[in-house]
Amino acid sequence: MISTTYAPNRIFEFVKDGTVPVESIWRNLAAASVNQLVIAGTAGKRIRVVGMMCQSFTAAGNLVLLNGSAGATKFDFNPPLDAPFLMPLHVLGYFELSTGSPLHATVNTNTVNFLIEYIVYTP
Repeated sequence: MISTTYAPNRIFEFVKDGTVPVESIWRNLAAASVNQLVIAGTAGKRIRVVGMMCQSFTAAGNLVLLNGSAGATKFDFNPPLDAPFLMPLHVLGYFELSTGSPLHATVNTNTVNFLIEYIVYTP
């Protein structure tokens, strides 16, 4: 867990929780891992991805992050081989899920390692 905290405000959005902690999770998903749960959803809360690092070690992979089980695609990327792709920690975040939805991942080709930094807040 990263100890940094910040107020996750966006334009036209009021975050009721004020300052929330940034959490992180590291996953290694094998090729053909379909619809794997990455972050569990919480009723009445949203997950906002605020940073990420991903990499493939054997050959170029494909990582798809989903809004819930078999839900809408939120991120679709082909991580480079032996060179990490980095989306640095950003106060506004890169994308968020629907209220109560968990984050799922699918790896279509080769094994992918990834670290996701996120916040959970009340919309």
